[in-house]
Amino acid sequence: MFELRFKSNGSEHGVPLSFSNPVGLVGTRQLDGEVEKVDLRILTMGQFSEGRR
Repeated sequence: MFELRFKSNGSEHGVPLSFSNPVGLVGTRQLDGEVEKVDLRILTMGQFSEGRR
């Protein structure tokens, strides 16, 4: 099971974080009683599209 939250780089200027403006996701993963830290970064190439990620 993953417990993740959006990661900010401070450029959202007071707008709440959503799937359109974070730089990644951070949190933890639980598997077989062990907890691991998770840091997923969002990499983009080209221009931003309003579609789904």
